[in-house]
Amino acid sequence: MKFNKIYIELSDVCGLECSFCPTVKGKRGIMNLELFYKIVSECRKYTNLIAFHILGDPLKLKNIKDYLLIADTFNIGVEITTSGVYLNDFDLLLYSPIKQVNISLDAIMEIKSKAFRDERLNKIFEFCRYKDSSSSNIFINLRIQNRNNDKSMELKEILKKEFNLLSLDSNTRVGRKIIIVFRDVFVWNTNENNTINTNGFCYGLISHFGVLSNGDVVPCCIDASGDIVLGNLNKNSLYDILHGSRAQYIRNGFKNGVIVEKKCINCNYRIKFNEINISK
Repeated sequence: MKFNKIYIELSDVCGLECSFCPTVKGKRGIMNLELFYKIVSECRKYTNLIAFHILGDPLKLKNIKDYLLIADTFNIGVEITTSGVYLNDFDLLLYSPIKQVNISLDAIMEIKSKAFRDERLNKIFEFCRYKDSSSSNIFINLRIQNRNNDKSMELKEILKKEFNLLSLDSNTRVGRKIIIVFRDVFVWNTNENNTINTNGFCYGLISHFGVLSNGDVVPCCIDASGDIVLGNLNKNSLYDILHGSRAQYIRNGFKNGVIVEKKCINCNYRIKFNEINISK
């Protein structure tokens, strides 16, 4: 059993209140280093890449380097997703286990103070220039949700001016391994009003799964509220959790085009996979 990546939430605290992220934050707190060490030591058997993401901003942690050192010890790659609000130590992000840094520019545009917003945007652009002039091979993804509101339009104009672009499309390369990426509008909530349909597919527990900062294992990175807890790594081994009856039931269901969990049935995000030919 191998996964493309495993999401590990270092904390559920980000310091922002973005309109597109209604999930309650600050309930689980910070994952301690002892638990993180245990998790990575077990995750390395299942993947070559861990992603510091679900809720929270990993760069908000003052000792983020300690987590990176542990990942490096186990020779496992790291992908970081951040708002850019706490982006300051450029050299830290060029550190060897990091393979990719995803920066959510939509989060920056939610900052109420224009002065602080512009300061953070300039810091992000400075980081891009710094990386571009270095020998680092990490990827930087500047992410934008594909919306047509005023903030999104303003952001696109800012990017065109900064990178001297006449037009802006998804996957626009603005530097060496630096790409602007448009993403579908992210919907956290479930669609309880949909007609119940148990036919469908998802990549949860097939290409990835998530570990919340309290050690709870969930089937995908969308379950930020921890509604489908498969087990807890403070008490159980990852092997036992992934081979447990609930995890197996969910995974086998997806592989056979059947949705077995209520949260998955009502998930707006999963709907995008409905047209996948699961027989391939």
